[in-house]
Amino acid sequence: MIDLAVFILSYNRAEYLKAAIESILQQSYPHFKIIISDNSTTDDVQNSLSEFATNSRVSVIRRSPSLNNIDHFNCVLSEAQKYPHFMMFHDDDLMLNGCIEKMMAVIKSHDGISAVGCNAFIKTQIDSSKIFNPNLTENLMISTPKQLIQHYLNPNLSHIPFPFYIYNSKATQLLIMDKTQGGKHCDLSFLCQVVEKSPLFWLAEPLALYRRHSHNDSGSINMKDIFSLAKFILNRYHTGYWRLSIFIFKSFLLYLKSIFFKK
Repeated sequence: MIDLAVFILSYNRAEYLKAAIESILQQSYPHFKIIISDNSTTDDVQNSLSEFATNSRVSVIRRSPSLNNIDHFNCVLSEAQKYPHFMMFHDDDLMLNGCIEKMMAVIKSHDGISAVGCNAFIKTQIDSSKIFNPNLTENLMISTPKQLIQHYLNPNLSHIPFPFYIYNSKATQLLIMDKTQGGKHCDLSFLCQVVEKSPLFWLAEPLALYRRHSHNDSGSINMKDIFSLAKFILNRYHTGYWRLSIFIFKSFLLYLKSIFFKK
């Protein structure tokens, strides 16, 4: 019985997608399937998937026309509700051995949690030994939105990568990612609303590789989105005033750096 759907959100990155698929197929957990959501503007991804055509665990959905990032996420989120558990993986990241098995063991042994996420190693062209959140040394239960926000805004606490969550579908019903609640940073506002329903569980062990490369969007700064996220946090949770001020100031400095020190 399939009780987990791993959706791979793909966009014009055929050069990474094959490795992502293979890293998932090597997982020891037996009851999952892979659904590739191809949101590309070219046929490169489709052409790269021929070797998986006969694999019953792999299926492909082509989005035409291509959607923006947030609409793509919400489309997959809606389709994922038919499965007991789901994951929204990125096409350039990789799972390590035991990733799914260990995460599913947590979600099945902790009644009432909305999702389980894991730490990761950062993979660059040079190295993959740096841990995304080295401050997370023990497993952690995130019980409230305010606690989650503290981890995102406080660099001494930090958080885990967004692609590495397995969700309980019941906890995400009727939720969407809303671009008015943070723009490109609305992954945080989405998670806040997930944890409003029930806690998140973070595994300290790095169980995946989070790839950083020149095509990542995570390094770009959009001040409009920063202010949008701050407004959402302040209006809904009335917390983080001091940390938000520091976060906005640092983001503005990075924004100026991106303008005046372009390579």
